[in-house]
Amino acid sequence: MAHQDYTEIDIPVSQVEVGMQVVGLDIPWEASDFLIQGFVVSDEYEIMRLKQQCRFVRIQVQGDRQSDEPRAADVASDSPLENEPFERRQRIKSDLNARIVKSRPGPRTFAEIIPESLITFDSARKIAAKVMESIKVGRTLNVRECRVAVEQVVETVLHNPDALRFLTQIKDINHYTAEHSMNCCVIAATFGRYLGLSVEEIQKLAMGALLQDVGKARIPSAILNKKGKLDHDEAAVMANHAKIGYQLLKKIPLDGPMLAEIAASHHERVDGHGYPRHLHGGAINTFSKIAALADCYDAMTSPRSYARVFTTSEALEVIRTNAGTQFDRSLALEFVKCIGEYPPGSLVEMSSGEVGIVLSSTDEYGLFPKVLLVRDEFNQPLTNNRICDTKARDLDKNNNPYRVIGEVPNGAFGVNMTTHLKSVSLSVGFG
Repeated sequence: MAHQDYTEIDIPVSQVEVGMQVVGLDIPWEASDFLIQGFVVSDEYEIMRLKQQCRFVRIQVQGDRQSDEPRAADVASDSPLENEPFERRQRIKSDLNARIVKSRPGPRTFAEIIPESLITFDSARKIAAKVMESIKVGRTLNVRECRVAVEQVVETVLHNPDALRFLTQIKDINHYTAEHSMNCCVIAATFGRYLGLSVEEIQKLAMGALLQDVGKARIPSAILNKKGKLDHDEAAVMANHAKIGYQLLKKIPLDGPMLAEIAASHHERVDGHGYPRHLHGGAINTFSKIAALADCYDAMTSPRSYARVFTTSEALEVIRTNAGTQFDRSLALEFVKCIGEYPPGSLVEMSSGEVGIVLSSTDEYGLFPKVLLVRDEFNQPLTNNRICDTKARDLDKNNNPYRVIGEVPNGAFGVNMTTHLKSVSLSVGFG
């Protein structure tokens, strides 16, 4: 057998590809979240983890290529490519959209997709509840069932992300744990799409977000469902759900280690003050950082027995304020843009005095949505499904362009959002 010569070279992490043999990092191995010192890059998820933690890696290549490859010292340290964690976003998003156009009919309207979205959402939410109940009584997690639900969610998000996000606004405090898992799945998938991740990456991310709180199934009900703030000892028991989730998920075939890591790390903070391992920024993988954003956002905007409900604006302000301490700064600011000021399903007051439910928005910050009007200026119910488009500057009865004054909480003006959203999701239609 012929002798094979190998050379080790340093390359920018932006040049790492699936199949490369990584033998060194520009940080100590023990400071990274890679358990094995030396590995073959198996997928885009590992590349994302490398990009979060390193600027350069050392790889092993066949033959002598020293003169052909850039080394760390030859690349400018202030390279914009290296400093931009989402430099691939626009390119990947373009490629993703091209694949969607080729392999599926084009993006469908809200009216076309909402009926099946309701079925997808309800089905996945039931599976989330079933997962928690199964683990609580000691049964094995049905991974196949979870994967099917996640694939359906991702498929819907790729066609029309507003449809499922609309349904995440249907809140029921009595089913918070299952709804929260489902909502985190939808929000993470929507954010993954916004960032331009591949379909496979979005599916893995969404699966991790669906199962990130699975450890709560082993937390005593008295603590999990306590009305009021947990005391110190109870909070310590609750915090243990991250470790329990890790143990439950790490042995799942194929993606077990990745899913377990999301469960273990979605309460870590980039400033090192999170739990359970007190990891700092670069040691927390990207999917866990995204799951943390989805988790906190949905928790703040959901009715809980121990805390008031935040409006979207309030929740996003908390995320902005904590960008760089609790949350990864770049991801947090992108997340704010992805969610938008007035996301689908939110209740808003209009400049005309009318009240409506946001259906969709196409501008970057979600400031100019399409709104279904449900109350007139005298707070009387409207039943004709009249829709105004603030971006198109639709006019009210006084010939003034409609503007959103602000979001109002569920129950304002006598509007029960859950009742309205369920009926709207089955009846409204627009192009």
